[in-house]
Amino acid sequence: MKIDFIIPVRDRDIKRIKNCISSLKDKIIDRIILVDYGSKIPIDIKGVEIIRIDREKFPIWNKSHALNIGIRKSSSDWIGVIDCDIILSPDFFKKIKEHLKENSFIYSNRVKRIEKFTNYKESIKESFDWHENKDYQSAVGGIQIFPREWIIKNRGYDETLNYWGGMDTYLFKLAEISNLKISNINSILLHQEHENKKEEQLEDEKERIVAKKLRLERTRYLKELFKDFKINNSENWGMPDKKTLISIVVSLREDDSLQATINSLANQTFKDFVVILSRDEGKGSNYARNKGFKQVNTEFVLFSDNDIDWRKNAIEVLYKTLKDNPDKSYSYGTYLIEGKKYCWEEFNLPLLKTRNYISTMSLIRSKDFTGFDEKIVRLQDWDLWLAMSEQGKTGIHCGEVIFNTIKGNGITHNSISYEKALEVIKNKHHI
Repeated sequence: MKIDFIIPVRDRDIKRIKNCISSLKDKIIDRIILVDYGSKIPIDIKGVEIIRIDREKFPIWNKSHALNIGIRKSSSDWIGVIDCDIILSPDFFKKIKEHLKENSFIYSNRVKRIEKFTNYKESIKESFDWHENKDYQSAVGGIQIFPREWIIKNRGYDETLNYWGGMDTYLFKLAEISNLKISNINSILLHQEHENKKEEQLEDEKERIVAKKLRLERTRYLKELFKDFKINNSENWGMPDKKTLISIVVSLREDDSLQATINSLANQTFKDFVVILSRDEGKGSNYARNKGFKQVNTEFVLFSDNDIDWRKNAIEVLYKTLKDNPDKSYSYGTYLIEGKKYCWEEFNLPLLKTRNYISTMSLIRSKDFTGFDEKIVRLQDWDLWLAMSEQGKTGIHCGEVIFNTIKGNGITHNSISYEKALEVIKNKHHI
């Protein structure tokens, strides 16, 4: 019986990682797989298998994705996942060996914080409680060990939790639902402290805003996630076995603010969505949207500008409308600009061929999305709906106001005259 250990990291100091690895000493360990998820300074440690992930391809840290990469590279009967901040006690592996004879999910919720690591015996003397309430023992992360066959069957961690957090809780709940024997090992883990909370470690200010807002909703999100949870996800790695999840692609330029959009998304009544931030890199909004879509692996996608104040029930209404109309490819709604109503008409193809009345901020079936034409710099939404209609893909109005916004220099700011943009669209679609 052997264990492959997986350590996901990005931009962590080498000493911290080596301290963790130094505690992984036992004959039961077959491989140590370190997934370097785009560190600016590539990590290299003797005796450790390194999987390097391109930061340009995956600019946003996603621990679940990193773990899933490691899981698929593993080969032993058991898998252990451990944070690089954790140091195991010298007796840890002795305590778990009996549990490896059963179909178990193994963890320890006894965690002590340390400012500096010398050796386990000395460091534990200087350790302090994880939580000011000494009876607080809800943590299930740090280290988790489980059968490889089980996690492969269930297609890994939920990768939509990259901002929400709670991937350790996700796996714990999955183990409970799967009727694995839950084994809490009476062994103290040492946690090497770092200066900032997880959100503060994100390099980009906009990512920090997203992470902080969405983590506030983590408990409610996880509750919704497990309400109708099914344990055998036989199709998609990194996704819970639910077909109602939505990816929201927010396109933005370097200096754009996200405050209104993120605040309103965090307050949605519908919680089954993941947010994907996509920068235009100076190449325009359609480039940003298409780049963001490459990360989408959900049934539905919603494109949002960075200055949208979504109504609380907007995503719920858009989703229900599309779910109730399986012959439609997208749902859209009315919106307000400084109190004036736009986009109130029911779908009408002859009318669509004369003018645009549907916003980019519409919920689309991912399989029907034809992509944005990156050569179009104005009236991009009209161009998309016409292109989709040419393939027989039509929309439906949800019957409600779904967002407010203001006139401004957003990512879809007009760079050519309306008359010129109109001419481009009419020539392209022969209307």
